[in-house]
Amino acid sequence: TPAEAFGEKARKFARDYILAALDQWEQGADYRFAIRASDTEPPNAIVGQIGLTNIVRGAMQSCFIGYWIGKPFVNWGYATEAVNLALQFAFEHVKLHRASLWIGVENAASLRVAEKLGLRHEGTARRSLFLGGKWQDTHIFAVTLEEWEERSKLGLARSQ
Repeated sequence: TPAEAFGEKARKFARDYILAALDQWEQGADYRFAIRASDTEPPNAIVGQIGLTNIVRGAMQSCFIGYWIGKPFVNWGYATEAVNLALQFAFEHVKLHRASLWIGVENAASLRVAEKLGLRHEGTARRSLFLGGKWQDTHIFAVTLEEWEERSKLGLARSQ
């Protein structure tokens, strides 16, 4: 039946995605996490995903942070908490020096995340991300290890 065929394709896609993510994790090239919400029904529902991606070692020691949140859960604070935890993981466990977020100029919710976390705006890249079927301008935000450590001293960086 069509439902069985779709279910089988979905299971194969999920399996392949998870195996590829595990390989990337083991290589230290990419770290992906589910964003779960304890205050949903059912409990601990997955409401999004976040990852440290395009990790560059050597002289740069940097990554990008990318994430998505399901529409029903936008503006609940999940992205802000997840980005904060991802930054903590990047600096304290992966031992990176810099993390950046590229946010579409029209993505008001993600721009609020960067603002709430006090990330430094570095500029705007013209037509730099292909999202929603078109090339879009992107605001670039970043934070370095030194900035993270200073924020930590002030109690601004770590999640409760």
